[in-house]
Amino acid sequence: MKVLRVNTYSDICLNEEDIGSLINRVMTFRNIIEYSVDLIEVDDNQIADLNQRFRGIIGTTDVLSFVIEDNPLEGEIYINTAQARRSADKYGVKYADEIKKLIVHSALHLTNMLHDSENDIEIMESLTNELLSSG
Repeated sequence: MKVLRVNTYSDICLNEEDIGSLINRVMTFRNIIEYSVDLIEVDDNQIADLNQRFRGIIGTTDVLSFVIEDNPLEGEIYINTAQARRSADKYGVKYADEIKKLIVHSALHLTNMLHDSENDIEIMESLTNELLSSG
């Protein structure tokens, strides 16, 4: 069972097929066959609320992911498109590429990959880039 539900208002610049392909690439790499993922577009205020409620962190962020069930994997990805635009501008990358990066990064989080140390951050960034370039 592979299920992807996209709850988007207008600012996710990828179609559902492209989003599904990115998530499937991560799940295949992590040997996860059955999964269901909801992708939800949010704004600064909505993600700041989620960030504070579930992580105890005040302020906005670019993406959050939550595992709802482990077996089969069921998760939610919340993308703050306003922050994604700011990050794309700041780093001089295309907005669509920033969205792709956030999708892959957050899908890795759904598979229990964390970045709690500098080494973990480097591994996660490297893997994100590898998965993005393998498509």
